[in-house]
Amino acid sequence: MKDVPRLSGYQIRFIAGMALVVSFRILGLSLLIPIIALHGKNLSDSTILIGLAVGGYGATQALFQIPYGMASDRFGRKRMIITGMLIFSAGSFLGGFAQTIEALIIARILQGGGAVTATVFAFINDVIDIRHRNFVTAIIGAPIGIFFSIGVIAGPILAHLYGIDLLFFLSGALGIIITVYLVFFIHERNPEEKRETISWSQIGSVFRDRALLKVDVAGLLMYSSINAIFFILPLIMAERFGLNMNEFTYIYFPMIMVAIVLMLLFSKIADRGYTRESIMISFTLIAIGSIGMIFSDGIVLLAVTATVVFAGANVMEPILPILVGKVARQQVVGTAMGAYSTIQFAGSLVGALIVGFLLPYGFTAAILFLTVVGCTGFLLAVTIKNPPPAT
Repeated sequence: MKDVPRLSGYQIRFIAGMALVVSFRILGLSLLIPIIALHGKNLSDSTILIGLAVGGYGATQALFQIPYGMASDRFGRKRMIITGMLIFSAGSFLGGFAQTIEALIIARILQGGGAVTATVFAFINDVIDIRHRNFVTAIIGAPIGIFFSIGVIAGPILAHLYGIDLLFFLSGALGIIITVYLVFFIHERNPEEKRETISWSQIGSVFRDRALLKVDVAGLLMYSSINAIFFILPLIMAERFGLNMNEFTYIYFPMIMVAIVLMLLFSKIADRGYTRESIMISFTLIAIGSIGMIFSDGIVLLAVTATVVFAGANVMEPILPILVGKVARQQVVGTAMGAYSTIQFAGSLVGALIVGFLLPYGFTAAILFLTVVGCTGFLLAVTIKNPPPAT
């Protein structure tokens, strides 16, 4: 057996750069997730417009995942990632200055316009030897959960101390830091080199694959429930129980910790051949937890039931992308991952808009949306076939 070559100095700098892109971007977004609904509430009484502010980034994330990847095939990965990060930063800075709900919606849409995730992983395929690729992908992907957790926990505290404007400016600054690092330390070799491109026929074949579509819809339901819980929960904590934003952390910290533990546990269960059962349990937790939220008459019970909902959704975060890779034909795995990301991010907008539509009828009506998501997802999961267990 030949020895696997060591990573070069350039490849190490490259890995650090791609980890920065993914991690800092998710940190910038997650800082805002737990309090953006309350910020929107201060700017408008229209829950539909607040929903657009909460989930608007999901629309552009969904729309631009595949176009960014196709553009990077033609113009180069580095150029498109830098373009995406500059758009993300522009949206973040605009959000810091936004004084109206309309300006906030535009800012959030621009933030989502930096849809570079698929391009980042295409860049990894270009630069990293196939023998290192899984290891490098794991290194770059591992910080996502960590930085998401940091953002959700720290966001309410920073917003309470310094104002939500600071969070937008901090997000913009993170995007600029990434851009500067890419400009000076990442040198794309032969950016004009012709690459294997995604064809529209490949995209069509992926969207016609029923097995893949089931996983895609599960991803849509997962993201719609995550955005819904972060739309509903802060409003209930503030309006029904009178909590300040800095006190949200007392709810979010244990919620995140429990979700991480369950995510790791069910990832191992899925690897042993029980993927369908893991997804079924996930949606069951969403349904049961949401019903519990309806009957929560105290902050402790609300925290417990909301944790059940979020943990249920979060369990699927690593399971579904892996399932896409196992279900898709080898020739279209990359395209299938792009399609999954597109539909998944669309769920962010769908969840926020539906909750925004239902909130005028009361918190119970909005929470029932989560119950419907849980029941629908469970019925969908029953039809998903288990892939072979990991060996």
